[in-house]
Amino acid sequence: VRRDWGPIFNILKEKKFQTRISYPKISFISEGEVRSFSDKQMLREFITTRNSLKEFLKEALNMKRKDHY
Repeated sequence: VRRDWGPIFNILKEKKFQTRISYPKISFISEGEVRSFSDKQMLREFITTRNSLKEFLKEALNMKRKDHY
């Protein structure tokens, strides 16, 4: 889960969102409410209505997962 959500988690943390990964979800506070997402598609749908989130998460949501062996 951390590998999948890692880039998104790091960006939200840099932008001062209170983030938390609780298997298998990621949660953060947006506009005074806790938002939880169990998959990236749900997060994509949410950020399409939030321009500020869209700008800094668009790259992370389009990233290909890179496996390191």
